[in-house]
Amino acid sequence: MVQRITEIIEKLNIERKVAFEFCNGNFVIPLAKIFEKVYVVSDFKTAETLRKKLENLNNVGIIVSEGQFDIDFKVNLVLFSNTSYLNKYVKLARKADYVIVIGSSFQVILI
Repeated sequence: MVQRITEIIEKLNIERKVAFEFCNGNFVIPLAKIFEKVYVVSDFKTAETLRKKLENLNNVGIIVSEGQFDIDFKVNLVLFSNTSYLNKYVKLARKADYVIVIGSSFQVILI
């Protein structure tokens, strides 16, 4: 699945500056290879695990959040690797050039 998502992103005519991943961080390392800056948004417990896993990546930030927050910069891609995060962060997703949602049956929806 990670390879498929990477291939889809690489085919898009998209600026590759900022990406967000919402959920467990499974896509953050491949995204960090494509984008200048990647933020993974997750709960506290997942963030603790991710900090250790991602400590050597200079272009990755971890945001601990249980709900909506605002940003004041342009976002090129938002990736939801769990649809349960979609309703919580729809406001942020609207700011993105592209949104990818991975459904429970591993369907990829590009918005």
